[in-house]
Amino acid sequence: MNLAGTGQPAEPGRGDGRGEQSSSEPTKRPYTVTRPREKWDAVEHAKFVEALKLYGRQWRKIEEHVGSKTAVQIRSHAQKFFAKLSKGTASESEKIEVPPPRPKKKPQRFQPSVSGELLLLTSCSVTVGPPPTMNIP
Repeated sequence: MNLAGTGQPAEPGRGDGRGEQSSSEPTKRPYTVTRPREKWDAVEHAKFVEALKLYGRQWRKIEEHVGSKTAVQIRSHAQKFFAKLSKGTASESEKIEVPPPRPKKKPQRFQPSVSGELLLLTSCSVTVGPPPTMNIP
């Protein structure tokens, strides 16, 4: 048996907490890098900070402003940038006021009917017994 993704045989009594792997468990594929990591250059970051001041957390508008990064990449960069600001390690030119996060959606509760009474769902009745017989000629 191999350790998942390492190509090395498992040692008995290794203590990795997994025990013996049964044949029904899928093995994990090793992590492969499909695309190289794209770093943010100074021009892209400057456009990002400028757009953040203009648009707040409107990621699609920031994406259009930066032009070379996707909204997902921009959100990820923003998360790291906000952490850098909160630690106080950002440069003076980068220091901005962090836009507030969008409000969380509240879970929906039972909606009262027009008369003010709660609408309740009723369950169906189920009969238990032998299956019906079919007359097949």
